[in-house]
Amino acid sequence: MIVVPNVVCVAGVFLFGFGIGTSVVTNNVSALAALANGLWPMKRVAQIEMERRKKMELELRREEKLSLQHI
Repeated sequence: MIVVPNVVCVAGVFLFGFGIGTSVVTNNVSALAALANGLWPMKRVAQIEMERRKKMELELRREEKLSLQHI
């Protein structure tokens, strides 16, 4: 994901007259895209963990209610 933007920058310098600013912006945008791509799976993992904890909490509450009813 880093190679393509750098090739675009080099090609842009020779073919389209890109300057330093355009190269920096292109490189920074591609770095942010790579970071977002790397963090995307963590969002799903966090969601699954949250659902698991909610389910566990509901089960514990049910068990507490049952144990209080038997007293």
